Amino acid sequence: MLREILFGQTNMPIYKNALDAFAKRHRAIASNIANSETPGFVPRKVSFEDRLKRALGPFNPRMNQTDLKHIPVKSNPRIVRPFPYKEPDGNKTAGVNDVDIDKEMAQLATNQIQFLMTAQTAKGYFLKMRRAIR
Repeated sequence: MLREILFGQTNMPIYKNALDAFAKRHRAIASNIANSETPGFVPRKVSFEDRLKRALGPFNPRMNQTDLKHIPVKSNPRIVRPFPYKEPDGNKTAGVNDVDIDKEMAQLATNQIQFLMTAQTAKGYFLKMRRAIR
């Protein structure tokens, strides 16, 4: 019961899923960089933020879910998971595949900052919980 209260009814599942997404994206970007000169390699990407924004999107008060069997008005942001995919953009910048090394390095740095900020936020939440328990 305590586990459900602490982790099921808070934002911790969102933090966990975000950290998972950033870790998967880091691996995907590292793979893209490692295969930047592999002929025909299709870069890997990870989708998470757009799907989370849609789940957190504006609530329409005119639409209400009056029965559990009805289609939900909006999705639960706690269940949004990272989605890895391959998407060739057709721009063979390296001459052999679609990997742009400069773009990948910039995305790697951005992803690292996002991971660290999310981890710091989760850490702050745990510190507040610890203080409340004491």
